[in-house]
Amino acid sequence: MNKEAIQELGKMLKPLTEKLGVAAEQVFEWAIRQNYVYVISDLIVLVIAIISGAIFFKTYKDIKVEPDMLGVVSVISGMIFAVAIFACFVGFSTFIARLVNPEWMALQDIISALKLGK
Repeated sequence: MNKEAIQELGKMLKPLTEKLGVAAEQVFEWAIRQNYVYVISDLIVLVIAIISGAIFFKTYKDIKVEPDMLGVVSVISGMIFAVAIFACFVGFSTFIARLVNPEWMALQDIISALKLGK
């Protein structure tokens, strides 16, 4: 970021930090920590996708022609797997960015929040 953009961000953060009664550095630290929360929640979705996919593929091959409890488990785990995999694909690039460069993503989050607040 260039010097003017950093100064503009400082001007945008000033009213927020005055209302909160904290320094801009504290807001930035909170935003960085929030990035790690996002990463952990994305990892949880990935684990859910893996577990539900394993259950689905294990139970799917054992389903008989007539529906039974195993069939219900297979269908439910298959739906959970599909939704979780979709969520993983949609958020993959953001997940990587938040994991590799949390400071930049925190800055992006702050700028987005400040733009929405205007």
